[in-house]
Amino acid sequence: MARLQRLLIAGHPHLLMQRARPDAVVYRDEEDVEELKQVLHDTAKQTALDLHAYVLLPDRWMLLVTPANAQAASKLMQGVGRRYVRHVNRRHGLCGSLWASRFSSTVIEGAEWTLPCMTYLDTAPIRAGLVQLPHEHVHGSHCHYIGLHHDRSLMAPAAVWGMGNTPFAREAAYAEMVHRGLEDGQLKVVEHAVHHGWALGSAAFIHQLQSLTERRLSPRPRGRPRRVTDKRMP
Repeated sequence: MARLQRLLIAGHPHLLMQRARPDAVVYRDEEDVEELKQVLHDTAKQTALDLHAYVLLPDRWMLLVTPANAQAASKLMQGVGRRYVRHVNRRHGLCGSLWASRFSSTVIEGAEWTLPCMTYLDTAPIRAGLVQLPHEHVHGSHCHYIGLHHDRSLMAPAAVWGMGNTPFAREAAYAEMVHRGLEDGQLKVVEHAVHHGWALGSAAFIHQLQSLTERRLSPRPRGRPRRVTDKRMP
């Protein structure tokens, strides 16, 4: 089966993921982490997109972005990947790429799925067994949105601004949301979308989005097509 074209549509939020090779890690120490954060900040600033949220894990890194054009997300991921790989190879005496394959991309319905996707990123370190509480993993955007530190590379999406009238109210509401986590159904839906590159949203959203691309946005129904029986009288 031919591999589907990566899903990238301007003006909509995207959840992006890049995995490390099975025999590699994204970062080895704090110096690597700081370099990756700096590269991400520099590249996002040079690219026509808004970086809303991110998380760096030993086996992968994920971003929530809104690109202004269809090429912006690819330019960001390629720019970060190439510059950071050069750093890692030079510093640790390695060669070749760190990445398992091309990055994956999921277009999401902003009004309904921005906050669940941010929660998905913030709770990924817990699911990976790295920490017990979201704020204990400092290699991501969670601490920025709960007011523990400021990350100049981030642009808060409209959904976050709607969480309260003051910074303190928004930070408290955001912390409570992430503390609650995702429902099992939400988690499965997000993971299925991000791992397979399907659009994430309502049927109406996906129908509207389909007018902007020829690429299939959701999986085909399983099983054989239903057989049509000719009911005409003989």
